[in-house]
Amino acid sequence: ILDYACTICGKLFSTQKSLTNHSSHHRGELTPFYFFTDVGHYTGLYAISLMDFLTKLRCLDTKSIDFHMKRADFQNWIRDIGGFTSLVRDLDQLMKRGLDGEALRVRLTTLLQRALQAVGCVRLPSGPPVRRSRRAGW
Repeated sequence: ILDYACTICGKLFSTQKSLTNHSSHHRGELTPFYFFTDVGHYTGLYAISLMDFLTKLRCLDTKSIDFHMKRADFQNWIRDIGGFTSLVRDLDQLMKRGLDGEALRVRLTTLLQRALQAVGCVRLPSGPPVRRSRRAGW
């Protein structure tokens, strides 16, 4: 029986001890990442975990992705979370490649999915990125 669920990624566990051990890779994840398209231009979106970050990344305006990638904001936030050093290295390498727009979104999504799968997170978003208009609550 799986009675314990991680409140950040949704993975289920049979014991409290297993959940506690799993939760160590989420330390610091409740520090939000606020998405901007430029200095002073907040999108109204924020993420409180890598899983939430991945979900928001899929519908985020590519201007915001480009803005933050050029400044290494994603790497700095993920470094602050802790426990994802290989992901930070991958993002540093990605930044050097100079991708932007939809190509950058696709590559970022792939790297984040791999990192989350490596630590056993489940319930990853699937399918193509979905853009939502501000009128739909975004």
